[in-house]
Amino acid sequence: METFNYKYDDLFNPTLEAIHALGGSASVSEIEDGVSRILKLSDNAINEIHRGKTTKLSYRLAWARNYLKTYGLLDNSSRGIWTLTSKGVKVKSVDQQDVKKKVKKMQIAEGEAAEPREKERLLRAPRHNEIRDLLYEIGKMEGKVSEREYKIDGEKMDVAWKRIATGNPQYVFEVQIGGNFYEALAKLKHAWDIWNSRPYLVTTQQYRSKALQWLKGSFHEIESEVTIIECDRVRELHDAVRKAKEIKNEFGIK
Repeated sequence: METFNYKYDDLFNPTLEAIHALGGSASVSEIEDGVSRILKLSDNAINEIHRGKTTKLSYRLAWARNYLKTYGLLDNSSRGIWTLTSKGVKVKSVDQQDVKKKVKKMQIAEGEAAEPREKERLLRAPRHNEIRDLLYEIGKMEGKVSEREYKIDGEKMDVAWKRIATGNPQYVFEVQIGGNFYEALAKLKHAWDIWNSRPYLVTTQQYRSKALQWLKGSFHEIESEVTIIECDRVRELHDAVRKAKEIKNEFGIK
């Protein structure tokens, strides 16, 4: 049986070719159909599942589109519709390694470099793994299928909550206490794009304004979708859920 063996960067040029062929603008489904024709994919390859109900084709194309957007060739001002930028109209193909290299440099450049005083504050700030583990435990106590370090095409989401084990995440969480907000928001946006997950960014009061700046800028498409939670509120929620669970157990309520 044929399998889908294309990596996300193998799909850069087929994606561009498909959108060019469709007149410079296309929906996600139109791009998937176009790329399938260009690569002459079999039905088995097209329908091969990545996780839950999401196919490998759909999953990796989503990453390809986001890379091409960051590279400056695509835009998606309206959800689900991808359009060639003025630069993209002139570009029919790209060098895969060049795209990955430049996008990575942009991510690093846009991430904040901590100054000595900031590093001291970070040492006193809530620990990333502590907050991640509290979110994981809240999900378990609430009866969700809760997973830490949830894989998302080569990356890892801090915490994901699912309704059932074989389903896609309902809720996704990234804990970002200073540092590079770009990568955290990129993962949340990707989960929202491909799974329609509800995204949560967990940070501190100190960095809340910085997170909002990113959401009003590079990630304006998901500004209204992302909920920002402060770490102290996560602790409060964990304590409240645990206490409620203890009381219900005392009363024999399941």
